[in-house]
Amino acid sequence: MRGGRAAEVVALLIIGLGVWLGFATAGLPDVVRNSAQLVGVSADRAMADLRIISAEPHPVGTAAHDAVRDYLVARLQALGCTDVHVQYATGFNTLDGPIGGSVANVIARRPGRVPGQAILLTAHYDAVPRSPGAGDDGAGVAAILETLRALQDSPPIDHDVIVLFSDAEESGLLGAEAFADLDPMARRVGVVLNFDGRGDAGPVYMFQTSAGNAPLIDALDAGVPDARTNSLTGEVYRHLPSDTDFSIWLHSRWPVAGLNFADVGGYTHYHTPSDDIASLDPRVVQQMADYSYGMVRSLNGHDLISLRQSDAIYFNAPWLGVLRYPAAWAVPLALLAAVLTAFLLVALRSRLTAMGVVRGTTLVVLSLALPAGVVFGGWRVVSAAHQEYLEILQRDPYNSLWYLLAAAGITVAIVVELQRRFNKYSTVLELLVPALVVWVGLTIATAVALPGASYLFVIPTFMLLLGGALWTLDLDDRQMNRTMIALTTIPALVLWPPMIRALEVGLTAQMLGFCALLLALLLTSLVIPLWLSGSLRPWVGGAALAVGLAGFVLAELHAGFDADHRRPDSLFYLQDLNAGTAWWASFDRRVDPWTTLALGVAPQRRSFDTYRLSPSGGGLLSVETAVLDPVLPSPVHLLQDDSTSADRQVHLHIDHSGAGENLTLVIDDGTVTAMTLNDRPLQADNGDRYAPLYRMGSDGTVLRYFGVPAGGVDIWLTIQSKGHPTLRVTTAIDGLPPLANGSLPPRTPELMSKPFIPTDVTMTSHLLTL
Repeated sequence: MRGGRAAEVVALLIIGLGVWLGFATAGLPDVVRNSAQLVGVSADRAMADLRIISAEPHPVGTAAHDAVRDYLVARLQALGCTDVHVQYATGFNTLDGPIGGSVANVIARRPGRVPGQAILLTAHYDAVPRSPGAGDDGAGVAAILETLRALQDSPPIDHDVIVLFSDAEESGLLGAEAFADLDPMARRVGVVLNFDGRGDAGPVYMFQTSAGNAPLIDALDAGVPDARTNSLTGEVYRHLPSDTDFSIWLHSRWPVAGLNFADVGGYTHYHTPSDDIASLDPRVVQQMADYSYGMVRSLNGHDLISLRQSDAIYFNAPWLGVLRYPAAWAVPLALLAAVLTAFLLVALRSRLTAMGVVRGTTLVVLSLALPAGVVFGGWRVVSAAHQEYLEILQRDPYNSLWYLLAAAGITVAIVVELQRRFNKYSTVLELLVPALVVWVGLTIATAVALPGASYLFVIPTFMLLLGGALWTLDLDDRQMNRTMIALTTIPALVLWPPMIRALEVGLTAQMLGFCALLLALLLTSLVIPLWLSGSLRPWVGGAALAVGLAGFVLAELHAGFDADHRRPDSLFYLQDLNAGTAWWASFDRRVDPWTTLALGVAPQRRSFDTYRLSPSGGGLLSVETAVLDPVLPSPVHLLQDDSTSADRQVHLHIDHSGAGENLTLVIDDGTVTAMTLNDRPLQADNGDRYAPLYRMGSDGTVLRYFGVPAGGVDIWLTIQSKGHPTLRVTTAIDGLPPLANGSLPPRTPELMSKPFIPTDVTMTSHLLTL
């Protein structure tokens, strides 16, 4: 083999090693098997609890929910906890409009040796309707129970451990809010470890921290050898419209440190009937338990008050654990990179031509824009060709991994081909300079705007500077020089490919174009110094194109629905008590064999805006049924309507109608300025969306209430109105009525209920004029 070809092969092997190392740090640990000699936590044992917790769907307001609550109380007592109790309360916040609910938090304490602030382990035990909730959040609950068992069999710790199995998280963080605001034990919390799930596969990331996180990152690295984390996730998450119970603690009235953990794989199962014990990867439970037990032991002896100090930038590194450095270094490191770049450019000025740099800049722009444009456009075509993907409200098809592989292969092929075409027009250094300028610019931008993400740019930039400097050396052994340059790419290869994969998993296939852009950015800095004049370039480009085409073919072969990849659909029944009419309706774009039984083969599409039900972009499939006869009695009772002052005082009682009931109140021609909910007064809003402060929704929503108790709900309203306002009260209970010609059969195995919308419920609407 000639020396040049050998150098290229070595470079390719180094690139492969770097990519492998990156993905090796993004996996899941093996399940620890149960044994009599077990020290620490075991998913084998935790799964025994999880099988009971996730045996069936258990949303708030159902008998199954109450059974899980009682089981958790018994388990905590059996594990030797003290102060085991259920906090029955009314939770409230303005997270997404005014939201309230009846909650039953399960709370306990494991005493430590030293009085003082406590470690809070928390996960929510409620599930969304029709989902067993194995991943969300049975895994977190089971991991905490296993942690308590392991603590019984290990040396005692100094701090108390408080356990909160919160209720009604899925309804709007209501249980966490009620505990933090109303339970005296919450005042003793010094650090919060929250466990949640957004799917049923891993890895489990520590993805969010409280401010001043450096001591917590130190404790995480010391206590959890298989920790998966980076500061990018926190930067991304705070810009997403998502929340967990951890959000309540970030906004609590007293300083609380904390970490947030979750798995994000298997998003197509999230909030669906497929989130069951059979689909859940038990290694997720193992890793959650590793975090829980490891952090409790790692925090032993720490002063919990001192856990909020300075912020750190952090990330995983193979065999090195969690590397970190002060966030205050982000801008100085970026400026140092800019200064070194300027020095390198000055040193290279005699070896650069203006036209060569212009061509290099053109190459960089094309290398970034063309793959991103092709992949983005391709995904639009795929989405148009597969209208069934639109029924998946998570916006992530089951076969998204194959589409990501296709996008990656096409991106590599395009970038390599562009390199080949520009090879004869510019020197290596003339092509390297604009790529370096792009990286330095991004390093400065992220250091200023997104410091937690800046490590992704500053480290590769320094390596790119080193690679550029090495290229300028006149070494006799060019093979050694090329090998040394290849080694400088390993940090970027370790950090970037797993990050790109995680972004697609976390943000769904809708981000494929952005993933292609990031991959092109990475390739633009690596391909230029390694393959620009290499004879292996055509083989690499051809292989990448073949991989891309294979990924696309595999994606198309797995594009349908079946019993393992179920098609989501929706159906509900709406009764208007004032009009005396009713409808079957669906949020689907077209009927399927099951919804056809109620809607027929050609239902109309109409708006249900009055009931706050119509999705953006059009109405719902619907068919009107016969007039209700007799008209059902209203569950709404007006107990007081005092209109003697400008602020009208109204007292409503709404009866309990059925299992899993929730209700919505919407006002027209009036403004609600204050509310008392089940004897819990809610103060006027001060802008904190997580606090129990009343603010009416901008769309006229007065309240959404989840888990209507057997005794009903009492609501006192203060209303400002110049005329006679109207209140529309819409209730929803689990279950559907029979069809006119008989009972509605269960769905076939390839179908399941659609998440995130009302479905499989009977809704009743009543309009009340005040």
